[in-house]
Amino acid sequence: MNTTTAADQHWRLSALCAQTDPEAFFPERGSSPAAAKKVCAACPVQAACRAEAARFGDVMGVWSGTTENERKRARRASAPICPGCGREFTRTSPTAKYCGDLCRQAARNATKTASQNRRTGTSPRRAA
Repeated sequence: MNTTTAADQHWRLSALCAQTDPEAFFPERGSSPAAAKKVCAACPVQAACRAEAARFGDVMGVWSGTTENERKRARRASAPICPGCGREFTRTSPTAKYCGDLCRQAARNATKTASQNRRTGTSPRRAA
């Protein structure tokens, strides 16, 4: 669901890319994005553009002076958030999802409980 309003997009009116050939911002595979990056470097709304690209995730082309691959690398390098406690943590392995054993065990227990509730037809609300 896209909740972007016209007021959220006012920065686009000042974007230099809107006054430039759009083809420069979608270079063919193997060609250089240097022309688009040069425009972005001088753009007064680069921060808003960067925030928009981060908000939408995998957007195509050059946004805020970064290519798709550069943005993907930056996302991977940023600290992950533990789904158990909501805090940032340092990965102990490339596939680590939780910050530690307590969060991992709590998630495992929650999954088991939910699975058992589905099998037996009970839910925490009905048990009361």
